[in-house]
Amino acid sequence: IHGQRMLTIRLRGKIGVGRRTMMKSVHSTTTSFPESENDTLRDQCLACRVVVWSTEQTGSCELPIFVQSGNKMNYSRLRLLFASVIAIISQAFSQTPPSTIELKYKEVATRILESGLRDGEAYGMLSELCAKAPHRLAGSEGAATAVALTKRMMAERGFDNVHLEKIMVPHWVRGKEECWIVSAPGKARRATRLQRLEVCALGGSVATPQAGLEAEVVEVNSLEDAKRLGASANGKIIFFNRAFDPTKLNTFEAYGGAVDQRSRGAIEAGKVGAVAVLVRSMTGMIDDKPHTGMMNYADSVRKIPAAAISTLHANQLSELLAKEASVKVHLTLTPKTLPDVPSANVLGEITGTEKPNEIIVVGGHLDSWDKGQGAHDDGSGCVQAI
Repeated sequence: IHGQRMLTIRLRGKIGVGRRTMMKSVHSTTTSFPESENDTLRDQCLACRVVVWSTEQTGSCELPIFVQSGNKMNYSRLRLLFASVIAIISQAFSQTPPSTIELKYKEVATRILESGLRDGEAYGMLSELCAKAPHRLAGSEGAATAVALTKRMMAERGFDNVHLEKIMVPHWVRGKEECWIVSAPGKARRATRLQRLEVCALGGSVATPQAGLEAEVVEVNSLEDAKRLGASANGKIIFFNRAFDPTKLNTFEAYGGAVDQRSRGAIEAGKVGAVAVLVRSMTGMIDDKPHTGMMNYADSVRKIPAAAISTLHANQLSELLAKEASVKVHLTLTPKTLPDVPSANVLGEITGTEKPNEIIVVGGHLDSWDKGQGAHDDGSGCVQAI
């Protein structure tokens, strides 16, 4: 029973269950299987039919369950199978009924949605934004171009009160980025010497010395691992190598489970005396393209250089570390943090007719990282808002 809805489970079909009767209770509904002289399944199919009654709707669905002929009956597995099916169906039909507000505005919301899908201009605007103003890092020429471009887009589409809100933004610029394996004692020394690793500085990173720095690498999988290194990490490069969890169907959840090593890795590494950090790129793809992104420093901890390493080379470095007692890399990063520069938020309004003084804010961040066009993060959000 879910609120006013009653769930009835009907199981039909033939199945051999041996010389006994199996009973399974689900939501006070008893399912019975009769006796049979046979312990094996012979091309049988069970079908679970679900009927839902409510004051608003009646619906049904069928889920066929096929079992290979000749397999011995496994009672526990069968019970687990039915319980799983019932749980999934129960959840699907236990959604909260639409509220009065939802019912009231469903029609108009659907019309807006269909209009956007049919007549929307978002893709055209996104193409123009990416072509004319890529690499929109805060304080850059690309960011300034994007401000002017999106202001024009709003004006051309009839927004009210289109204007710029002046602000100051940080100005960080990328420099030289190189990382080489320079030593791997043992049998692998000659094969891996001077192997290049694809890296890029994380946004806001400080620089290495102009000539770079060379240090032994130690691999960890979490911030806690880095803390446990203690004094043994002094003078070393800490390599954070926790990959995305591939079992997460929601890839943003997988991202959230790994990104702390990028955002706080330099802080925790600095606390234990490391000279730099390498962080596995925040992506589930295995390739040689390092992904930049946000990182943080703490005023109370010495700032150390931070770079993302491509997932392909992260795997290779990890494999090498598993074989060798000591692996050293030479890392060169030359970014600069310049004085803050003027920029602007771009604003436009659509004045309501019934409640013009009430405000709903819709928007996205116009800046993007400098390694790409920023189509996904967050050009698409900006043009959807427009």
